[in-house]
Amino acid sequence: MTAGATGFGVQAANTNLGGTGIIATGNNVAGTYLLAGSAGSFKATRFGVLAFSTVLSGVSGSAVLGTNNKTIIISFNGGAGVTGVDSSAGSGVIGASYSLGGEGVYGLGTGTNGTGMLGVANVGASPYGVWGVVPTGTITANNSLAIFGDNQTTGTNAVGILGQELAAPNSATRYAIFANGDLAASGLKTFVIDHPSDPSNKFLKHFSIESNEVLNMYRGNAIMDANGEAVVMLPSYFETINNDNYSYNLTSIGQQSSVFVKQEIQNKQFVISGGAPGMKVSWMVTAERNDPYLQQNPQLREVEVAKTGDASGKYLLPYLYGQSKEAAIYYKPMKSLTPVSAESSQTPEVKTKKNP
Repeated sequence: MTAGATGFGVQAANTNLGGTGIIATGNNVAGTYLLAGSAGSFKATRFGVLAFSTVLSGVSGSAVLGTNNKTIIISFNGGAGVTGVDSSAGSGVIGASYSLGGEGVYGLGTGTNGTGMLGVANVGASPYGVWGVVPTGTITANNSLAIFGDNQTTGTNAVGILGQELAAPNSATRYAIFANGDLAASGLKTFVIDHPSDPSNKFLKHFSIESNEVLNMYRGNAIMDANGEAVVMLPSYFETINNDNYSYNLTSIGQQSSVFVKQEIQNKQFVISGGAPGMKVSWMVTAERNDPYLQQNPQLREVEVAKTGDASGKYLLPYLYGQSKEAAIYYKPMKSLTPVSAESSQTPEVKTKKNP
């Protein structure tokens, strides 16, 4: 069926209070149908498009399959509620919400190990499993979030957003999660691994050091020469990513001494003196980061920052200050998370019959 530039391939309208625009089934086998009952039986369950994927033995399908251009190949051994496939430059599925507090796409996984939304990237030079974008435009999006992970469960090992890398790393630039810009956390920034001494039963945790400066740290050990001195060489990139606001720490090992910095950092090296021949000295240099990113964004060094716009008067973690969750800067009221089940009183009458 074809239509003009402003027409429709298929147009179905039902103006009844509980009507359904389209009901579609397939496979030419016994299927499940929603049958119109009395005028009031569909009040809570109206549909624009209603589709069923009838399951055969060992076979399942998608309730709705949307394709865009070209040939596609899909395995039907694991069906989906909605499958959107794009093989050109379009979008398989687009979800848009123009209402305040609305969701463009709402995914709910309720079964054991269920997934609300699953994004899989398996082709192309730079594939994306999930791409969350807050586009620029005329609307100011205060406190905007491209991807929002809100874990409200109290279960053990619960995570809001997980970037997982189960295979062994095979690249120096392969990451489970990468922030191409600033990374912030209101809680602890934690290093967690399986405990080397008891990996199946324990975690081992370490914690990042906080500072009111943007710092880089370098450390090592030096052996004093016959004159009680040592030249310490720093990385070749040292002076290109740091300014000259350096600080030094020296500790002699094995015996007391009056070691000191004889010559400060010049040409990526500095000189330690005051030790005995053969003495080992532990050294540490702390430098203030000053690469092009910070040179062009000096405001990022600010420590005390005023809350403005929608953040004014609100909190990152309001419970710490005896405030309700609605006082959170990134608070998002959640719609009901209770799925509509076949037994729910909100569903229409369900009957089984043979396809015509």
